[in-house]
Amino acid sequence: MTLDRLSELKERVKGFPQAPGIYKMWDKEGRLIYVGKAGSLRKRVMSYFSSSYKGAKTERLLKEVWDITYELAEDERSALLMEERLIKEHRPKYNIALRDDKTYPLLRIGVEDEGLPRVQVVRRPEKDKKARFFGPFANVKLLRMALKGLRFLYPFRTCRTYRKSCVYADIGLCLAPCKRKVSPEEYARVRDGLVSVFSGDFAEAVGELFRRMNDSARREDFESASFFRDSALALSSLLGASAVEQGGLLAVYDLKERLELPVLPRRIEGFDVSNIMGEYAVASMVSFWDGRPDKKNYRRYRIKTVEGVNDVAMIYEVVKRRCVRIARGEFTPPDLFLIDGGPAQLKSALKALMETNLDIYVVALAKEREEVYLPGRRGAIVLPRESAGLRLLQAVRDEAHRFAITYHRKLRHKGLIPKRR
Repeated sequence: MTLDRLSELKERVKGFPQAPGIYKMWDKEGRLIYVGKAGSLRKRVMSYFSSSYKGAKTERLLKEVWDITYELAEDERSALLMEERLIKEHRPKYNIALRDDKTYPLLRIGVEDEGLPRVQVVRRPEKDKKARFFGPFANVKLLRMALKGLRFLYPFRTCRTYRKSCVYADIGLCLAPCKRKVSPEEYARVRDGLVSVFSGDFAEAVGELFRRMNDSARREDFESASFFRDSALALSSLLGASAVEQGGLLAVYDLKERLELPVLPRRIEGFDVSNIMGEYAVASMVSFWDGRPDKKNYRRYRIKTVEGVNDVAMIYEVVKRRCVRIARGEFTPPDLFLIDGGPAQLKSALKALMETNLDIYVVALAKEREEVYLPGRRGAIVLPRESAGLRLLQAVRDEAHRFAITYHRKLRHKGLIPKRR
């Protein structure tokens, strides 16, 4: 590839979308010589144009590339399937990993294996009706890591035959059908749980692995804590959660454990108020989903019923207005309300909830010492500064504050709120 052609391709790739898909590299004769998949097409393909050394194979590939095209995919898993299909169909020169009829691993969960299903990692789906298949999975190490953790929750069998006991039965990681200590009905619950996880309902399993991580850490069993953390992250990564989402999920599960919340706080709504000496007060409500801002569900309010400096009454008004609309069925109730303030603000929010007959858990976070106040509990909880749960609460509180201040300034700028002299 000439330098001029290289520059042309680089400029074209800058226009590639930041979306999942596959990219195809062609030589000067129009032959497909390489197919790759990407979560972000632009970022991945642009990496080929960096100045760093990329290895002998890639350097040879780039010397032959004359054109690069792409196809969008719905998600990274779809891109994986598209990549595999094209490689098998065209057998591009520089695709080594899948050229020799190799395939990405699948998870096989038996449904009629003598009533006691076996779980396997396989390379080819078997043509039978005695199993369900999940995948393909690009990273077999992540799959095996996830299964190691899941075995603590769903003690499934992996043995080819079950004529005698094994170490997994001895340590409680298999229900031991070999010993005939489990009925087909009981074992079916294990199978159904595992099928549910790999069908997309994995949040509860990830949460349980994080709970075991925290329990191990409290016992100072840091090796086990690392194991459960890695299993949880492997599982969420396999089933679609990005690295950012994983970090958010970790914070959500950590918060539930540390505050002993009755539900997993996947949806958190945070409230704050902003005013200048009590005049023309405004309020904000921000929404977080799985630890990340969900800006399309943010709301702004102008305080209507409170005069003077009275943050407690303002919190009551804005929470009550939100609760009324939830009670009418206009919005889905969140898992947690977070109030910026202390016991007085918490009490006013609880009053609004009681008056609208809503059962939403609410906590307050006070700024000065970052103390957390819970309903029905005397005194405050001080979470460790480095805890993911505290950082999540701080992120929600700070975002609510930013959103309220921004709204207040916007109204002042428009002249709707008189500036102080």
